Amino acid sequence: MAGKALPTQYPSLCRQQTSLVMHTITVGDEVTIYSADSLWTAWQPTLKEQDKVLFDCSGIQEFDSCGAQLFYFIQTKASQDHCCSVKFVDIPDDVRSDLSTLNMLDTLLEQSSEEA
Repeated sequence: MAGKALPTQYPSLCRQQTSLVMHTITVGDEVTIYSADSLWTAWQPTLKEQDKVLFDCSGIQEFDSCGAQLFYFIQTKASQDHCCSVKFVDIPDDVRSDLSTLNMLDTLLEQSSEEA
């Protein structure tokens, strides 16, 4: 079946097959007030186009409360509006600590595991 599109009389099957693919976004080293707007602008098309998005957070070196708000916004608002499953993985310990201080870590991880 490689190279051939499924007939249009099977749209649900087509949707199921595409939903198996998870698109990965490598977050980068900075998620702060200075980068949040440009990150959102860069990630928004992917969130609109993909069914499942995995955010690889392993490279984060700078993170602030604006970064936490961006993650929370993506997890809640973007997921609801675009029917997109979002998961954050490999969150560094210091970022986990920041999210925990803001009482956001459990919310992000709970929603991520529910949608995985």
